[in-house]
Amino acid sequence: MRIKGDHQVIIAIIIFFIGFILRGLTEGDQLPIKDIITGLIALISAYAGASFAFKLQHDKEEREKIAKQIASSNRAIHTLYDIWNVQKQFQEEHIKPFRERDDAWLNMSPIIPGIHTSIKFNVENLEFLLSSGEPEIYAELMLEEKRYRIAISVIEERSKLVFDKVFPKMEELGFKKGEKTEQVKIEEGLGPDLTNRLQKMTPAIITIIDENIESLINVYEKLQAYLNEIFPNEKFIKVQFTKPDEQQN
Repeated sequence: MRIKGDHQVIIAIIIFFIGFILRGLTEGDQLPIKDIITGLIALISAYAGASFAFKLQHDKEEREKIAKQIASSNRAIHTLYDIWNVQKQFQEEHIKPFRERDDAWLNMSPIIPGIHTSIKFNVENLEFLLSSGEPEIYAELMLEEKRYRIAISVIEERSKLVFDKVFPKMEELGFKKGEKTEQVKIEEGLGPDLTNRLQKMTPAIITIIDENIESLINVYEKLQAYLNEIFPNEKFIKVQFTKPDEQQN
């Protein structure tokens, strides 16, 4: 760091002057006591000034570091909320209407693949958590990001299957949207491969989304509690989550 270099320069100058005075004494040059005292005062003043400047610079850098960590923490909270919000919206719009229905595997509406932009944590700016008292919080944030990517991947895979295979097949067989048709006939028409894939993927998506939403809330609460512990005088973004069971009532 630059301040350390500056501090070393001042110390080097002080040592030079001390050596100059000592050399004068050892070589027999009779320096007036007034000059020696003046020189010593100058040396002490220079050292005190350098130390004070070093402390000011150090304090400034420490404040800047803390400010950066606080800003990074708030961005992490915002990212966590974004991840929760996308999955909560899917739960409300796509899962909730079909949660108790036997035909959810077929009728749960698909999404347009690619509409969900990639949501990522800024890994580098959160590295200070690794050297903190609870580095597992960093790992949990990264895990939530991974769980989100998996959820979106499975949702998009099912949606692509519905758009590319299921809808064309149902149109070919003459099944009309909203028309009551025996589920057995639909299963026979779609065939065992499409039927099995949909019947496995749909409940898996419901489980993944439900678990992710609850897990995100728990991680947020842990992160918020830890940030308030290490930065007790700072303010962080507070977001209001709705528990999954409250939405189902």
